Amino acid sequence: CCRGARAIRAATTTTSTSATATSTTTTSTTTPAPGTCYPPVLGQDKDVTDCAGKVPGGTCTVTCTPPYTGDPATYHCVSVDGELTFVGPAVICTSSTSTTSATTITSSTTSETSTTTTTSTTTPLPGTCYPPVIGSDKDTSDCNYVFPPGTCLVRCTQGYTGDPAVYTCDNLVDNFYGTGPDCVSTTTTTTGTRTFTSVTTSTSTGTTVTTTATTSTTSTSTTTSTTTPPPGACYPPVLGQDKDVTDCAAKFPPHGSCTVTCTASYSGNPVIYYCYDLDSGFQGDGPYCVSTTTTTTITTLTTTMTTLTTTSTTTSTTTPVPGSCPQPVVGNERDVSDCAGKFAPNGTCTVRCISGYVGIPTTYYCYDLDDGFVGSGPDCSSTTTTSTFTLTTTTTSTSTTTPVPGTCYPPVLGPDKDTSDCSGHTPPDGTCTVRCTTGYSGTPVVYYCYNLEDNFVGTGPDCKTTTTTTTSSTSSTTTSSTTT
Repeated sequence: CCRGARAIRAATTTTSTSATATSTTTTSTTTPAPGTCYPPVLGQDKDVTDCAGKVPGGTCTVTCTPPYTGDPATYHCVSVDGELTFVGPAVICTSSTSTTSATTITSSTTSETSTTTTTSTTTPLPGTCYPPVIGSDKDTSDCNYVFPPGTCLVRCTQGYTGDPAVYTCDNLVDNFYGTGPDCVSTTTTTTGTRTFTSVTTSTSTGTTVTTTATTSTTSTSTTTSTTTPPPGACYPPVLGQDKDVTDCAAKFPPHGSCTVTCTASYSGNPVIYYCYDLDSGFQGDGPYCVSTTTTTTITTLTTTMTTLTTTSTTTSTTTPVPGSCPQPVVGNERDVSDCAGKFAPNGTCTVRCISGYVGIPTTYYCYDLDDGFVGSGPDCSSTTTTSTFTLTTTTTSTSTTTPVPGTCYPPVLGPDKDTSDCSGHTPPDGTCTVRCTTGYSGTPVVYYCYNLEDNFVGTGPDCKTTTTTTTSSTSSTTTSSTTT
């Protein structure tokens, strides 16, 4: 991209850990023509003959003299504080014996220094823009010695990745302004957690033995990035595992912005978050992510004349992910696997009845690590009965979306009611429509949210099931019959 004029006449301070330095002063004995710039005095390894007779606005090419080699550089003839002089970048000339000569330019003195380790502190040349200070993950060296109006290219440093960004300097009051680049550390740590639950049920009768084995396996994988934000960058927002905030890494105030999307297995429209200062961090609302996972539970009831039931339960104990809420301990008839890997203060999970029990799932909440998850239920009833055969298929979709801070919590009304319209509403004028879910019928009703303490209030709807249940009985006068 286009750039303003560059200069490096400013003094450069070099700190070295091991160095051998020599300093020489060379004075040109050629008197320039009136109105032309003095050719730069750079040392015997540089050829400045092309710089003779140049007037302000003119340019010349400085090259390395034999036997030195190096890239040529363009110098500009400018007027600084009434003095006509050349300004331009340092020319690095290397001899055939691999000795490096580094040059620092002043008006009449050349200093050549060879060091093992160097740290450079550069004062901008009078009249040039100050380079932007935007964090150690960004390289702003291209912004040195730029006169307004001018531009420069900011890149990511080694160990970070991201597209370069253009910065602009219109005047010496505001200096450089721009956004980015978005530099993301290339270091990521992944942690995996698996939970296995096995339940075995054995049923015996007087003359017939029936054994039913059920194995349930739940696998949970959690990936945690240990990337520390670059100094001065905004911390990515913590919104729950249903939202992807990777685009929010390495954003700087006051113009930092990023796009938050729903993770895999969730759906919802992406939203933009903004970071105006480090104290407030990122600010935004949503997205509203709805689970796309449907869980199907099939319950089979066994018919016997005389029933003797022996139940063996194996429970897996898994250490929680560091910093996450401990799973609630609510009895062997309840499944708490959805509560793994949830973090306070907005952690939620759904507790269901295990195979062999029926009941309405309930939602538990984790506000802090001391109290852990809080909630009640579900009320799980055994499905074992006598002289009845029932086959029931229930399909339940549960959303574990955490409300956006400042919005009303959706009402918890049971699986027969759809409260998805109640997400993202703020008091005191929040309203939503609650409908019956698929498999149920009833008239929708409106709920109201006047404050965050009471959240949504309303009654209904009265949802009637549209599913037909068939019950049959089988009896015998001489033998015992078992149907599964």
